[in-house]
Amino acid sequence: MKNKISDVRTQRSRQLLANALIELMKEKPISKITVNDIVKQAKVARTTFYAQFKDKNQFIEAVIDDKLHELRSIVMPRFDDEDYQLTDDQMAEWSENYYIAYFNAFLANADFFRVMLSGNGVPGFVDRLVENGVKAYTYVFQHAETKEFPLPAKYIIQYLVSAHIGLGIQWLQNDFKESPEYMARIQERLTYKGLLRGLKLDQDVTLLR
Repeated sequence: MKNKISDVRTQRSRQLLANALIELMKEKPISKITVNDIVKQAKVARTTFYAQFKDKNQFIEAVIDDKLHELRSIVMPRFDDEDYQLTDDQMAEWSENYYIAYFNAFLANADFFRVMLSGNGVPGFVDRLVENGVKAYTYVFQHAETKEFPLPAKYIIQYLVSAHIGLGIQWLQNDFKESPEYMARIQERLTYKGLLRGLKLDQDVTLLR
């Protein structure tokens, strides 16, 4: 019981520190933010910070890792063993629902993405997003019905991930005026009715959950 209470307190302080970092990044570059700034904003003790992190850099890496892991766990497909025979309309519905989850997760973490992608953000953050997306789509392509791709799979994946991240960034810059459902329809059409259909992969590369 004592360990459970300790774990809850650790997670709570970790979240408070992460929230404090995001708030501070709205006002100044991450390079100008100190550990003192973070603990003061979070209203936690310096000892609490250093009990979990060696320094500010390790803390920032942990915040990013936690958030990207959370995002990946939401959108990573979980494939069933059944052999699905889907119509085009059913395939569109499956993939659109997957993308709705993706855009909902993006919207739920709007402050995080907004500051990380701003001039106050972490250098190389977009590369981390790409790496995260490549992990997800590599998993998807490993479950493709075909083993013969018309182009190297790694290039198709890189193209898709870069396009999807670009679409998310444009949505953010447009202040999320469109709904996640609308954005999902755009992404589904561009991905499945566009690139993958053009490569004759729209029935082989699925996002079944």
